[in-house]
Amino acid sequence: MYRTKSCKIDPNNIIVTSGSQEALYLISLTILDSKDVVVVERPTYLAMIQVLKSFYVDIIDVDIDEHGIDTYKLEEILKSSNRKIKFLYTVSTCQNPTGITMSLDRRKHLLELAEKYNFYIVEDDPYSYYMYEETPDSIPLIRLDKSGRVIYCSTFSKILAPGFRIGWMVVPDELYQHVVKMKQIVNLQTTTLLQHALVRLLKKGIIDRRLPELATYYKKKRDAMLEALETYMLNIAKWTKPIGGMFIWVELNDEKIDTKKLIHKAVEKYKVAYVPGEAFYISKPKKNTMRLNFTYPSISDIFKGIENLSKLFRDVKY
Repeated sequence: MYRTKSCKIDPNNIIVTSGSQEALYLISLTILDSKDVVVVERPTYLAMIQVLKSFYVDIIDVDIDEHGIDTYKLEEILKSSNRKIKFLYTVSTCQNPTGITMSLDRRKHLLELAEKYNFYIVEDDPYSYYMYEETPDSIPLIRLDKSGRVIYCSTFSKILAPGFRIGWMVVPDELYQHVVKMKQIVNLQTTTLLQHALVRLLKKGIIDRRLPELATYYKKKRDAMLEALETYMLNIAKWTKPIGGMFIWVELNDEKIDTKKLIHKAVEKYKVAYVPGEAFYISKPKKNTMRLNFTYPSISDIFKGIENLSKLFRDVKY
């Protein structure tokens, strides 16, 4: 048996993919028809929005707060809707883009709703393999799943290297052969050369040694960005404090500021970049938001970048 976070997984339920992005596409290709209903978090992962829109499905977005997706709002939607949803998509731990981690109570409630209303949960989990703070809230949903509701996806591109496009998915029995057929249509198989290289790295323990090193290295950068935000943006914005992952979500106090309109000015004049928050919304985007990455820049660049961002937003003229 293969173990994912102490969860026993039958190898016959694992499909190797070209990164987790292919896994998300294959799930959608297998399950969805035009005009089906899918639920996502609000905001949610940009690339999954692109996948879902390509299938012309109806997408319902449910707000998240500091505890993750609001499962009580979701329950209200499920009770009042006369349409069945096919699946709910979640980045349950260190969510992209916000960095928020779903609480254990919300995880359990979500699984109860999936059982009651008969839908799958697609759990995208690239970040829980290197956490900066230990918490029971980061237990993958698949570990709590007792009825085969969770389709689990992850990737080595966040663990090993961005260009190492090997991911995997754990698929319930009733879906396995259908997903395999879709995989054959899309690309026949994931490159065997990279798979052989990965096996060597796993057997030598290189990845197991790398994970705590990543956590230590990235934690210093996360702490630096949080300190820089406290120093330079305390009075102009609020932000999340992720327990792992790569991102911090910033919401400016001034709702009139549109970060998308300012991105070129930020890069050209202030020499700093971010991802405008609007791209992560299905509906009612908060245009005064942005996603910041702390894993790539140096600590000195983090402080300089946040200082420059504060100057940009303080200099905004209407």
